[in-house]
Amino acid sequence: MYVDFTRSEKGRKPDGNLLQTISLKSSGDLKLQIMVDKSSLEIFAVDGEKVFTSLIYPDQDATGVSVFGAGAKFIKLNVLNMDK
Repeated sequence: MYVDFTRSEKGRKPDGNLLQTISLKSSGDLKLQIMVDKSSLEIFAVDGEKVFTSLIYPDQDATGVSVFGAGAKFIKLNVLNMDK
């Protein structure tokens, strides 16, 4: 799995940190918990077996997150408001 910051962090992170990878070994369904707030991104994979954390500095008008995978399909997606 990889996290691509090239569209959101170019000029804010060193070029070597714009594309970060996480090695996952999974057959079948893969459970990801992804948490985003005003300045951080956290991904928990395989019930916390792998964890990815990064500071993020999105523009004020940034309102979206994209998640995709080659040959993957989403079974369930929950979006929670972390302000409450």
